[in-house]
Amino acid sequence: MEEFKQGDLVHLKSGGPQMTIARLDKEWGYIGVGDEREIKVVGIDCHWFDGKKLQSSTFHPAQLLPAEEAQAKQKPEEAA
Repeated sequence: MEEFKQGDLVHLKSGGPQMTIARLDKEWGYIGVGDEREIKVVGIDCHWFDGKKLQSSTFHPAQLLPAEEAQAKQKPEEAA
């Protein structure tokens, strides 16, 4: 899974505006059998503008792509 950090630019995999990561919501979680634990990102708070209005929401990391990757996946006519 992609390693996101505060300040990264992202897009939803389903499309939409470019957003900035404001905060990563993390929690401890077990990674397998036994007592092995790690910190996992469980939510990503993003900000973006809708016209002049600041919007924000929290997304699961699996819903997001880095902006560069999202732009590379655009169809050629959309990128122009």
